[in-house]
Amino acid sequence: MSNTTKAMLYVKIAEDKWAEKLKDGCAWFGTINGYIKKAEEEHNDEQGDKYEGVFARLKKGSPVIEECFDRYGDDLESFEENGFVLLRRKSSKRMCAFCVYGIHEDSNLEIISEEPYKDGLVLAELRHVISKEMFEKFLNGKKVEDEEATGVYMSPGHLDEALQKAMERKGRKFRRGVVVYDIDLTTEFCLDLDNVVNENYGELFHKRKDLSYQNECRTIIWNNDPEKNGIAVHYKRLRKESCFIVEHDKAGHELEFVCSIKKPEN
Repeated sequence: MSNTTKAMLYVKIAEDKWAEKLKDGCAWFGTINGYIKKAEEEHNDEQGDKYEGVFARLKKGSPVIEECFDRYGDDLESFEENGFVLLRRKSSKRMCAFCVYGIHEDSNLEIISEEPYKDGLVLAELRHVISKEMFEKFLNGKKVEDEEATGVYMSPGHLDEALQKAMERKGRKFRRGVVVYDIDLTTEFCLDLDNVVNENYGELFHKRKDLSYQNECRTIIWNNDPEKNGIAVHYKRLRKESCFIVEHDKAGHELEFVCSIKKPEN
């Protein structure tokens, strides 16, 4: 259940102990509610987001609010902020997500050099700059100089395949996609209830515009146990060609790599 955007590289900025677990075959899927609480209680807006799952921001008295209550019933959560009513499904907070920084064709890529390859593709040397905010806001909002940050660089295809096989073995329902940063908390909005906010929880792939530096790709798994704060998914250990770790990754803001791509049209 993936979308059409293909990532070239996954990056996970983690503490050393979690980095090794990823390589060895264990990914932690935290609940959406956990990310909400991390922002509200710890004021950590890198690893948390108090607006996760919010699909509408409407003026009081909007008929859409009543429509949403008719549609979602007791599952609908509403709260007021700055004179607006924000809506979210309670059940979306139980969902569990695994998130990585994804570099794909829509990322800010600079072509350093290129040469013809085959089938209309070029072999290109690319440069991508990871926002400093990914490091400076890491680990409870502390700067990376104060913490031990480790960069995990993974093959998207190999990690996705390993995770998918593990989830299929367990019979877990999942959804994978690239996050769209189109939530604007300065205006009134409502995501399409039929095509986005539906039984597949598409609202969890929409986040605030100011978080676009995160370049997030995420996998969501269904969790019916409200007592769980997350789910550990164990998968086949990644080969060294598929995953490498850079410890004390304090200057890893710029990446250069070579791959075959379809050259963007001017």
